[in-house]
Amino acid sequence: MKKIVLCIILFFSFLEAENQYQKISCVLHVHSNFSSGKNSVEEVVDLAKQHNIDCVIMADHLFREVEYGLWPFRRIVKKSVSLPSVMKNGVDKYLSKIEVINKIQTDVILISGVEITPHYFWSIEEGTLVVNNLHKHMLVLGINNKKLFYSLPVIGNELTAGKIKILSFWPAILLFLGIFLKSKLFVILSIIFMMMNYPFKYLYFDQYKNFFEFPYQNLINYVTSINSKNFITPLIIWAHPEAINYEKRILLKKIRGLSVYTCTKPYYESLLKTYDYDGFAIFAEGYREVGSIGGIWDRILNEYCRGIRKKPVFCYSEVDYGESLDELFVRKNIVYLKQKDYKNVLVALKNGNFYALWRDKEKELVIKEFKFCDEDVLFGSTYTKNVDKIKIKFKVCFDNNAELLVKVFIIKNGEVVFEKESVTPQEIFYEEEKPKTKSYYRIFIQSSYPHMLATNPIFVN
Repeated sequence: MKKIVLCIILFFSFLEAENQYQKISCVLHVHSNFSSGKNSVEEVVDLAKQHNIDCVIMADHLFREVEYGLWPFRRIVKKSVSLPSVMKNGVDKYLSKIEVINKIQTDVILISGVEITPHYFWSIEEGTLVVNNLHKHMLVLGINNKKLFYSLPVIGNELTAGKIKILSFWPAILLFLGIFLKSKLFVILSIIFMMMNYPFKYLYFDQYKNFFEFPYQNLINYVTSINSKNFITPLIIWAHPEAINYEKRILLKKIRGLSVYTCTKPYYESLLKTYDYDGFAIFAEGYREVGSIGGIWDRILNEYCRGIRKKPVFCYSEVDYGESLDELFVRKNIVYLKQKDYKNVLVALKNGNFYALWRDKEKELVIKEFKFCDEDVLFGSTYTKNVDKIKIKFKVCFDNNAELLVKVFIIKNGEVVFEKESVTPQEIFYEEEKPKTKSYYRIFIQSSYPHMLATNPIFVN
């Protein structure tokens, strides 16, 4: 009898353990010396170990190049600048290095990703040749297949991702005419025009016109269409949407007597004009216009609740390590998962099962004992049980037990329904009638700069 009771206790203990989630810390948007960073990938992993970071998601630049061709011989008479990038240094080297590091150590999960400029375009302004939107970036994370790197439909990948345009072979007609008519002029012209059209592959856009959101939506559509039994569909998120990146520096020597500069204005409105991406970086350049209460993110989430969007948008914290002056650990994502491995991290990030935070060198904000309707419910999930009231309960503190003033907001459908300001540690409880239409609840916490924390929403049907 005792053995039976013991077996029953062990069985239910096992079930309880199976249902429990562990929290891991994850940093994303990390550069190495494969592109713009100073540290090697190995050194990045060593730093992560020193700061108890469980997962690092790389985001080295896919391309770092610009090109300007003189019309009508753009493919022949051109100037360009190319800096170290994944494509320049080798996709094979990049992926194999990450794979080897994951095999020789298991403390830090290393995930491959790239930072992408889907499109840039040239304009002439006040006697200056300007490269626009060079820093309008998207992150594609969890991309670990070599073929996918070459098939991404972005400027620079025309040769491998472009489509053959039949009309680009029209100079062949001129060549045949030249041969038939024995005209050297026709033959020479046909060769020149063939060179102009080579390699006869084109994207649906180029760098000589503003195509607005089309190149970005085109990339989103491609990434979200990737479906394989061998790997998870990569994440695609908007990087630093509120960053002001106006660089008054010469990229190339003067072209046509014009100095060359770059200009990228904040592009947070693009989040409203594009669909089906996974999320955006709220910290450090996305919490003022996008992540603010009633801001662009709330508008997007309300569109999802009303059925205008097919999928929700989640917030991420990006560190941009290697380019910014910040330490590796200052902006993190606290991810909830049952098992710490490559696949489960990506799935949790894709499903919004985490909260994002910004900290200083000494301490960070922490959410503990979170309950939704008296249950363990993951951020990013949809609560479907039939209850009369919505209850939200949790504790807020600092990981070093500091007693500091913090302000806690519970936001429902873009409006504050609960607000409390007091010294940590805090216990938070909020209760209201269950909404009659699809709604969401999210939490935003702030203390002295830069301490902030943003959870992903929980939806209620």
